[in-house]
Amino acid sequence: MSKDKKVFLAEIILCILTISLIYYMQYVTYANVFDTRLLTVILVTFLFSNIINYKSRDSKSEPKLFILTVVLVVFSFVYLIYVSPAITYKEGYEIIKSSDYSEVSSLDPNSILYFDMPSSNHIKKAYLYQGKKSSTSYYILVSPIDGAIYTEEINSGNYLDLFFELTRN
Repeated sequence: MSKDKKVFLAEIILCILTISLIYYMQYVTYANVFDTRLLTVILVTFLFSNIINYKSRDSKSEPKLFILTVVLVVFSFVYLIYVSPAITYKEGYEIIKSSDYSEVSSLDPNSILYFDMPSSNHIKKAYLYQGKKSSTSYYILVSPIDGAIYTEEINSGNYLDLFFELTRN
């Protein structure tokens, strides 16, 4: 395999691994509370443009493209560190368990907009669970920014009841 093909293959693998890491962080670790669509679009576009233009690459552009790939990957990691919330979905669950709630479980979706909590430019949603306290069932929302707990009683006519009623139909 020639050096050009090895560099091209390294670029492709680096982009795919970065996109996979973004997906994992976005949907598994942080339950989709922050937005990475722009970053994903940039990386996927760059990946496909590299693949499509592979035949037209020359030895002069090869080092520049590899440097651009590395810069994009480093930018992706810096961006993820910048926008990632302080609290993960799993840590939100532990916060609730330590606050005397029982029968805590996840809901689908596991994050939702909540208007009475602190938000940032990148984080607009709260982690969503359900649980009981003093035999009353609650929707429990945890702020991914500061770990604060917000509750809404289940079947009390709040916006979460309406949301789940609409999504069931």
